[in-house]
Amino acid sequence: MTERVTQELLELLYHDAKVRCTEKEALTDWILDTQSRTAPLPASALLAYLANHQSEVLHRLQHNVRLTTELAQALRGAAPDGVSRD
Repeated sequence: MTERVTQELLELLYHDAKVRCTEKEALTDWILDTQSRTAPLPASALLAYLANHQSEVLHRLQHNVRLTTELAQALRGAAPDGVSRD
């Protein structure tokens, strides 16, 4: 998955009124606490986090027509531990 798709995922999450504020805050905390500040956020890490901690949000993203193909590819290409097999 490209950085563009990762950015789109984040934009959808943070602008979606149906995603609760607490879920957005938890995601923000996770990003700040665990991800590098000098490198782009890996899509595989974001998807692994959502799968493990916010599965209902990931489910909503999977049904978003803007990302259906890219997200399906990323989920097929991600190993169970969240590391991409690309």
